Amino acid sequence: MAFIGCSKGDDITPSPSPSPSPDNRPTISVSNIQVSSSTIKSENSEKELSFTFQGEGGSASFSIYGSGDWTLSAVNSNADSWVSVSPKSGKKGNTSIKVEVQKNESYDDRTAVFEASCGTAKKTIQVNQKAAGAI
Repeated sequence: MAFIGCSKGDDITPSPSPSPSPDNRPTISVSNIQVSSSTIKSENSEKELSFTFQGEGGSASFSIYGSGDWTLSAVNSNADSWVSVSPKSGKKGNTSIKVEVQKNESYDDRTAVFEASCGTAKKTIQVNQKAAGAI
């Protein structure tokens, strides 16, 4: 797992989108991660993509690759109240996903978890945000 510090205009571009697995199992992966200046860090591993934002909010984007139809759904119930992920479904191939995080007015850090699914293949997208006024 690698930690990557990003500032405005930084791109993190992993290898090109994979081909379906040789045994035709469903696959799902992310690439072409781009973050705004309010993003403190992003991490991408085989099973999870995570972003951490400052309290002021911000945006990020990435490409999702599915070997078939895929969906992206919130795991925790309050996720959709402060973070927007769009689109939430797609067809086989690459799709650009936009993440928008609203300003955190509270004094508590918060976390939203989404799960991308393509058949039996899963990838977790976690969005963390620092409390208001946190550095």
